[in-house]
Order: sequence, then C-alpha cells, then structure tokens
Amino acid sequence: METSESSESSDLFFSQPYVDIDEWRDEPVRHRYVHGGFKGTDARFSIYFPPKEQYEGRFFQYIQPISGDENVAQTPRALTWSYSIGFAIDSGGYLLESNLG
Repeated sequence: METSESSESSDLFFSQPYVDIDEWRDEPVRHRYVHGGFKGTDARFSIYFPPKEQYEGRFFQYIQPISGDENVAQTPRALTWSYSIGFAIDSGGYLLESNLG
C-alpha cells in the first residue's frame, strides 16, 4: 500500500471544513465542545473532547439511521447512557456526532 506525502484532501465536496464554536463547557461534565461543518454543504458536526489528562485514545460515534441533528447528545432526548457526553468522557474518549449532511 502506498501512502501519499500530501495532506491535501481529494474529496472536493468536503474539502473546506470550518469551526464556528470552540469552547470549554462544565455541564454535564467538563469537556471541550467543537461545532462546525463544511462550506457549501448542509453537513454539520459536534465533537465533545475530554480534558487532555482524561483522554485514553478512544472515540465514540453514534450513527443515526437517518439524517438528523448534530446536537442530540446535548438534549434530554439522547437515546441511551452510552450515547452521552458523560459516558464518552468517563470512558476516556471523545464523542463525535453529525447531522449526516
């Protein structure tokens, strides 16, 4: 398998990511919240990072069966405990969610 020295994206549709929120939050547990998307698309994402000292190399991504909401984990309608900010942070990982564009 060959690897490319270039870090340029070959996916022109998702080649222009942006971040519109990047902040620390204390609820429901301390985490860094990053929200963004991709220019020219309806795709949006939310990422909930643990403090550096809590990170153990894991990530969690709940894939919804249909396009939806990139902020489900922030609402009471979060589906299960395992699909929550607290679970991801307590498990040494970060949580990624998307509206699936």
